[in-house]
Amino acid sequence: MTDANVRIGQWTAWGGAGQDGFYIKGQGLKGLFSGVGVRDKSVERPQGHGDFDIPPTRSARFLTIGGPCIAESAERLDWYNRVLTGLLSGGESGRVVFDMPGGPLWGDARLQGTPEFEPTLWGQRADWQLSLKFADPRLFGDARTFAAGEPAYHYGNFPAIPVFTISGDMPGGYAIDGPNGKQFRVTKPLVPGQPHVIDMATGWLTVGGVVQTGVVARGDVWAIPGGAQVTNYVTPITTGSATTSILVRSTYI
Repeated sequence: MTDANVRIGQWTAWGGAGQDGFYIKGQGLKGLFSGVGVRDKSVERPQGHGDFDIPPTRSARFLTIGGPCIAESAERLDWYNRVLTGLLSGGESGRVVFDMPGGPLWGDARLQGTPEFEPTLWGQRADWQLSLKFADPRLFGDARTFAAGEPAYHYGNFPAIPVFTISGDMPGGYAIDGPNGKQFRVTKPLVPGQPHVIDMATGWLTVGGVVQTGVVARGDVWAIPGGAQVTNYVTPITTGSATTSILVRSTYI
């Protein structure tokens, strides 16, 4: 058996032995521990040696879960069959949570292929398998918040995207200074009661959930590498002051 439980909504596959429910056998969880591959694009150097050095990107994550399903009656085994085959059946993505020894990880996935549920001892036991596709292969763990001027970090093994929430009064706008000379410069006035939210994944500035356009004079974005510390500073362009909350979630690949 594996040490990890897997949860999708109210459904759980247990990583240990038991007498009732879905369980994961020793080799029944594939695609979680081995990481994901890369997509490498080759462009030859014209009239030169080798290729251009183009950074690769990560492939999607494919996960297969399977093992025995144990039931106390034929009716309950039949119900377990309906539960499994109905998971994510509408084509929607779902939050998949992995209860790991070091803490929970999660990602969003869609159903891949056909769920399998084959009775091996009628009314008591069946073998099951479920395949999932994580279009975004990253998995996320615990979240921390940091203030401007405080070193931000996380314990993942992949760059984490910070989200800034800035509240206060800076009528002339402000600048966020990040690592390696990067800067996010906003000309929109920051007024009390209307915090600005900046997601470095997209570079979008939102106020009250509405994306603001034409107010970013410089839009560098950055991430926080796993095991590193990055200090961000927020300063007014003219006058004023603000408080900053920087959300960083441990990110894994």
